[in-house]
Amino acid sequence: MKVSYDSEDDILCMHFKDGPAEAVKEGEDNGVVELDQRGEVMGIELWGANKKGVLRQLARAAITIRQPPQDKRSVNAVKQNPSQTLNQ
Repeated sequence: MKVSYDSEDDILCMHFKDGPAEAVKEGEDNGVVELDQRGEVMGIELWGANKKGVLRQLARAAITIRQPPQDKRSVNAVKQNPSQTLNQ
């Protein structure tokens, strides 16, 4: 996946797979979705990404994904016995 941001035009582009787009679906003022010949999403352009708060949400999601677990002992216990939950 490739992600780029054009700060001058406030457009976020997410490209999931290479190849020619078979169809391009355009929203009124939201952006564009590119589809391959099977109708699967190849890429998305989001217009006004910063203005609409999408960049901030993506940054939060990326930070959340990268944070280590708070209690490594609990995580290791679950890895050793996946049928248990952290609350037990």
